[in-house]
Amino acid sequence: MPNILIVDDQVELVEILSDYFRKKKSYDVFTATDGKAALDLITNKVPELVLLDMKLPTVNGLEILEILRKDHPACQVIIMTAYDAEYKREIDRVGYDAFFIKPIAFEELTAKVEALLTG
Repeated sequence: MPNILIVDDQVELVEILSDYFRKKKSYDVFTATDGKAALDLITNKVPELVLLDMKLPTVNGLEILEILRKDHPACQVIIMTAYDAEYKREIDRVGYDAFFIKPIAFEELTAKVEALLTG
C-alpha cells in the first residue's frame, strides 16, 4: 500500500486530501502542517510521494524539497502552492514530479497522484 505525506499549513486542505487518500484509496497517509513536523516524519519513514506546499511555518517547502531530492531521490514530490515567480525558478532548479497552483483542481491532483504511484 503506497504511503503519502501531505504537507500544508491549510488544515482544511490537509484533512480533505488525507480523508480522500485514506478512505477512497486505502493509502497510508501522514500529515504535517509545518515544515519541522514534515522533516521529523520524513526522518522516521520516507514516503513514496509528498504533496508539498512551499510557504510553511518553521521550515519552508523549498528546504524540504532540497532535502528530499538530495537524501531521498526516489521519493516523488508534487508541489502545491500559490504561484510565485521567484519561488518557481528555485523549485524548477531543484526539481519536482508535478506542480499545481492553488486553488487546486481536486480531480487533477488526485489523478496525478494515482498516475505517479501506479506508474
